[in-house]
Amino acid sequence: MICIREASNVLRSWRLSETTLYVTLEPCPMCAGAILQARVGTVVWGAPNKLLGADGSWIRLFPDGGDGNSSEHSDKTAPPVHPFHPNMTIRRGVLASDCADIMQQFFQLRRRKKEKQADPAAAPPRLHRISLHPSKLLTKMHRIFHIMFCL
Repeated sequence: MICIREASNVLRSWRLSETTLYVTLEPCPMCAGAILQARVGTVVWGAPNKLLGADGSWIRLFPDGGDGNSSEHSDKTAPPVHPFHPNMTIRRGVLASDCADIMQQFFQLRRRKKEKQADPAAAPPRLHRISLHPSKLLTKMHRIFHIMFCL
């Protein structure tokens, strides 16, 4: 949502038809609605959101996208076609395992910080070693977004 708003401000238009949105997790229904209303040209997402995914994992709000990945959704109902944006391109599951790892690391680190703030005397159990440095993928994505939206 924030990315869409910032892109609209930079481009001085609410129509983002010539843009590509990269996200680590399959968009939720609220974000999918914003993406459709903003007329984003291409959406690329990594890890599926099995709980609230709006591209077939839970509910289906995006069109097929013509990227050849429609076979994974063959048991689902036919995808909708947005009346104002029928030619949207969707790329699903790009670097899915890397994106899932990034999300898991983020939330594990967040839980650890929360535990430290709640009880600074007790040391939290160390289940997995998590690097405090951002992964290479996260660093690359940050640089791409910075170049795309901050220049």
